[in-house]
Amino acid sequence: MSDSWPAGTGEGPVPAGPVLRLRLTATTDALPVRVTGLRIEGLPEGVEPAGGLPRSVDLEPGESRDVDVVLGSTTARREGWGSGPRAETWRLSVGGRVSTPVAGAAERFVDRTPRLATAPAGESLAVRGTAQVTVDPVRWSAALGALLAVLAVGAVLLLRRYRPVRGTLSAEGVDTRQPVQIPLQGRGEVTVDLSALLEGDGSVRIRSVPGPLREEPPIRLRCRTADRPEREIVCSPGQTVLLCGIEFHYATLPAQRR
Repeated sequence: MSDSWPAGTGEGPVPAGPVLRLRLTATTDALPVRVTGLRIEGLPEGVEPAGGLPRSVDLEPGESRDVDVVLGSTTARREGWGSGPRAETWRLSVGGRVSTPVAGAAERFVDRTPRLATAPAGESLAVRGTAQVTVDPVRWSAALGALLAVLAVGAVLLLRRYRPVRGTLSAEGVDTRQPVQIPLQGRGEVTVDLSALLEGDGSVRIRSVPGPLREEPPIRLRCRTADRPEREIVCSPGQTVLLCGIEFHYATLPAQRR
């Protein structure tokens, strides 16, 4: 049992039309065949045979019969990111169950069970059609939710890395009577000239240390002087550290004390 599409003998897909002709051929030499459960597979959503297909088709040995597949619509329906028509290609194939109405007689009088293919066999048909695409709210909602989740995770990581600092860092040299007060506010890095506390040029860069958002952040001090490479140290709130010959004391604002 074979199936074919007379309109699909040329090269390339055929345009979708209201009627597609299907040809069923009995390839047996002596046995009649019957096709039941005939169906067209590969039709997109919104494109269905109008009125259905024959419930059964009987063919004599070697006989061919054409079945007109009348489509109720030649425009498929799709949901996507945007809206509007979109050209696409459908590959149609034939499904069904192949049998012979004389199977019982063959088993009784010939003592043999007829050997037939259980389904029609043939080439698929490429059909060039159009799909009307509408916006899929579920898809957009899922994409928006995923984007918000990514942004939220990124924001948390960013805030953990650059935690806000609100306090004061006092720097006092060995021979200075009045310490230098360095206000700390926000997430950015602060650079301060330490030349007034040193015999030569020097500076200190101050930034908060990454960590949990609910805790007062320590600060990292990176000190550079004219004659020595950069050195660094971490200073917690309320702690006093010595770096580059300068004593640093970190105090948070009263509103942040716990």
